[in-house]
Amino acid sequence: MEEVWFSFMAGGVITAILVMSVLRINTFIPLLLLLKRKKTIMLKKESVKNYQYAFDESAPNRFEEIYRTLPDLVKRKFSIMYEHTYEGFENIFIFKSYNEKWGALKFENEQYHLIAENIYDSTCFYPQYGIIEAVIYHSGSYSGKTSYLFFDTEGRMVKRLEGYDYIRFDFYGNIIISKNRLYGFLDINLEEKVSCQYDGLRGIGKNLFVAKENVNSRHLIINEKKEVMYECRFPCRIYEEVCNNKIIIDEKDQYYLLDLGSQEKTVLPYDRIYRIEGYGINSKIPPRYITIKDYVNHEEEYENTHIYPDQFIVDEGKYGVISSDGEVCIPNIYDKIDFLSEKYFKVALGKWLFEIDKKNDNVYASGGKWGIVDRKNNLIVPVQYTNIVYNHHEDRYFAYENGMMEGRKDEHSGDYWWFVIDGKMTELNL
Repeated sequence: MEEVWFSFMAGGVITAILVMSVLRINTFIPLLLLLKRKKTIMLKKESVKNYQYAFDESAPNRFEEIYRTLPDLVKRKFSIMYEHTYEGFENIFIFKSYNEKWGALKFENEQYHLIAENIYDSTCFYPQYGIIEAVIYHSGSYSGKTSYLFFDTEGRMVKRLEGYDYIRFDFYGNIIISKNRLYGFLDINLEEKVSCQYDGLRGIGKNLFVAKENVNSRHLIINEKKEVMYECRFPCRIYEEVCNNKIIIDEKDQYYLLDLGSQEKTVLPYDRIYRIEGYGINSKIPPRYITIKDYVNHEEEYENTHIYPDQFIVDEGKYGVISSDGEVCIPNIYDKIDFLSEKYFKVALGKWLFEIDKKNDNVYASGGKWGIVDRKNNLIVPVQYTNIVYNHHEDRYFAYENGMMEGRKDEHSGDYWWFVIDGKMTELNL
């Protein structure tokens, strides 16, 4: 009986090995992962090193992800089904294996080796910090008990944290934490600096935060010592980033420039200020904002139609651009402004007219012409084109002559995608 049972078990093992070989799964990985997982989870706190990361402020804030660069032999060895790295850090790879778990590899001395075992429910690499975050969902879901393990690029575990709903590394070098829908932050040693006590928290600079307190109906600007540098009562808005120790705030539809050092507030002479979504926070140039003077909103004119017009259609006035410290980049002399790239804006002159196509709810725009200026309002392309577009992926600019702009609504964002019908396209050499 024992011999039959042994033969049955041996046959099962052989069959499993053959199946995994066909699927290109390393047959020894599952057992190895089980042992490694147990070893990792059982690590005691005393064995975890104290770690002080060196945040690289000179590194870009938006890293381009690079996919599918690992050799096939390496993919088979580590049972990899998905992987990516980052431009400038091509020796570090985040990957997902066929066991539906995540890990990290490092290429060093002409070899690939694991720096985070593929046993985790999530793995991230933060290039500016030089740190790898590995997450374990103990209940199989992110809503249950979660462990956060942090490794350096040598594969050494530097910290293990428990009990947080999430841990977020922002662009400024701040580490935001959340627990039970309240927020706090960690210090550079990944130790809790301020406990989770605010209803909202976001970084606006290195060791500078906007905290939200619902019970007191206020926003606070605080530093890493939790010292209150400024407070304002709801409704108010504090904009995205401090620049030259100044930040834009909106209190009861009046815009101010706040100097965090002197606490002085200066009135900004604009009717509307919009953040430009195309600018990356903490980029090498200060963020810009579109401003409007002599503002008129035409939304009521479209109440009896089937369309829900966006800002381009309903907002009228004289447009300009300022930086986040209040400096005027482009004066308010244009009838429309739109962001093209971090180098250029497209600007329009002329009275814009919008006509609704009742058959398909598209919108036609005419009356204005577009050109291009740089961040200091130097005219780069004359204001004479029906529309101008920028292809971000290829870094190419195109202008359309004649024809008419047609807007087709994006059902997801509610904004319109603008095309030119019956026009001639020309590439601009910028």
